[in-house]
Amino acid sequence: MFFKNEWSKVVKIVNFLICIISHDLKNPAVAQRDALQMLVKNALLWDTATLSKYYDGILKSVEGQVELINRNVLTKINKIFNSFSPLPALGWWYNIW
Repeated sequence: MFFKNEWSKVVKIVNFLICIISHDLKNPAVAQRDALQMLVKNALLWDTATLSKYYDGILKSVEGQVELINRNVLTKINKIFNSFSPLPALGWWYNIW
């Protein structure tokens, strides 16, 4: 049975995860989408070298986002769940990634 302070921990965890998802993951994804839309719209206006430069920049952005997810987000989630007394067994969730 959850006590009041345990529920407040759950609320804090949920708020933290929402902050991570809405900022650290959503913002780069929106920028990548917008860049790709621009490239598609203007593809016939640019030469191959220019397009390649833009594609390379987007690829680096995506690689950084994947690293962010692997290194920061999943690690933080794992630490939170392992420190939360009613849910210590959820550490397995991180290990499947």
